[in-house]
Amino acid sequence: MTDISVVPRHRDTPHGLLADRAYRELRDRLVTLRIAPGAPIDEDLIGRELEMGRTPVREAIKRLALENLVTVFPRRGTFASDINITDLAHISDVRAQLEGHAAYRAAERITDAQREELTGLLDELHASRGTDEPEAPSGAADHQTKAPPSGAADHQTKAPPSGAADHPTKAPPSGAADHPTKAPPSGAADSPEALMDLDARVHRFIYRCAANPFLEETLGRYFNLSLRIWYLVIDRLPHLFARVHEHEDVLLAISAGDAERARDILVAHIATFEREIRAVL
Repeated sequence: MTDISVVPRHRDTPHGLLADRAYRELRDRLVTLRIAPGAPIDEDLIGRELEMGRTPVREAIKRLALENLVTVFPRRGTFASDINITDLAHISDVRAQLEGHAAYRAAERITDAQREELTGLLDELHASRGTDEPEAPSGAADHQTKAPPSGAADHQTKAPPSGAADHPTKAPPSGAADHPTKAPPSGAADSPEALMDLDARVHRFIYRCAANPFLEETLGRYFNLSLRIWYLVIDRLPHLFARVHEHEDVLLAISAGDAERARDILVAHIATFEREIRAVL
């Protein structure tokens, strides 16, 4: 019987691990535009850089082609896919439906280990700095809010202000997709890339907490397409710090088990993401 699953199999084998590493490295180069749209992709060069054979690189390219991140032309080669801004509305439409559902399921299914990871993400949000950060009261700069304990269903979370947006992040080094970005010294602003890295890790964390591999895989594909569009306008985003920090609300809702609120916050976040992108294009 033919396997038509979109979820990669055999990831726990040595070969599967190499293919996954090649996929992550190429994905991150593509979504951050380090490989520019339309640029050729040299399999041999990639293999040498990653110190692996051509087979795992080819498998990664096949996966990236299914995700519309690369385009393979017979007898011509493989190229980074062009970015079509008109796809933005379609991508946002899918994400609003599925990502809201992922946040809902995450609030229902988050594990104790994931609660610890959520607390770490909240700590990172509070430790980060941005050029558009509002001035905090004296002594408040080092305050860190931790996630509420399991069962705190009545905990109220602040709704995201109008203008919330969705932001991608710069790809981490190969093999370190979930590695947290170190907070800068107190008073120093994080780079836009560091803020976007944190933002992407929050989104991918929510996908994992939903505990549905098909949902996670599908959302990952559409999120990657969103990231490429974000990187086109990264230098024109006036309130990146504020937008990234709006993720605190959805994390608190997930930790509190408030599934409906988590869903509503993330749906509103994605809708505003589309509006703000259009405003700067």
